[in-house]
Amino acid sequence: MLNEKHHAFVLCCFYRELTDRFGERGRQAFIKAAQTYGEQRGKRMSLRALRDGNSLDFDSYFAYGEWQPSIGAYDLEMTAGPGVVDERVTRCPWAETFKEEGLLDCGIDYCKEIDRAIVRGFSPDLELELESTLHRQGSCRFLFKDKRITEKTLMGVPNPPRPDAEVVKPFKFHVAHVYFVYAHLVWDVFGIEGRSAVAKARRSIKEKFGKKVIETIMLYRKYDFTRI
Repeated sequence: MLNEKHHAFVLCCFYRELTDRFGERGRQAFIKAAQTYGEQRGKRMSLRALRDGNSLDFDSYFAYGEWQPSIGAYDLEMTAGPGVVDERVTRCPWAETFKEEGLLDCGIDYCKEIDRAIVRGFSPDLELELESTLHRQGSCRFLFKDKRITEKTLMGVPNPPRPDAEVVKPFKFHVAHVYFVYAHLVWDVFGIEGRSAVAKARRSIKEKFGKKVIETIMLYRKYDFTRI
């Protein structure tokens, strides 16, 4: 079963290939892919909220999150008060993977973009401040800001999704999504050499996790990740 660490390792593979081969231009491409990936996730969340007749506010943003954290993988606290949701994370499998792979810079570049990109994809009218990250300050602190936030913001939405309407997606979906966003961008930007970089990243994933994980990712090669 795929999980957060598979997802994080895919990021590590692309970051290593892009920065080793293309230097700062590769790093900027990595950041652009992180933004694209997050915005696509946020867009899907917003479409589900609109489908069910809910507003594009933080009540819906938190209700339509696309994954469930693996049991015991995080230490985090969230509180909601007038105008702000305060989230603090002191343990995270992404941060653990970036550290294990010796790619702190990958974590810094990815984490400063991803949550803001998801919020932006969901609704550009919403605001997220990233005050700190585990990579530098020992904890991630997110401040989600909007005048509509109340103490009830984390308690759901007026029109819950139908029981048969999928909201949470399995991690194999998310691992495939991040892989193909990065692969397509690298192909587009770097051409033939980009294809070589993607092939090397794919081999690294196979060496780390085995052939079955690559086969699972490839099941999504024709999937449109911009739709629900």
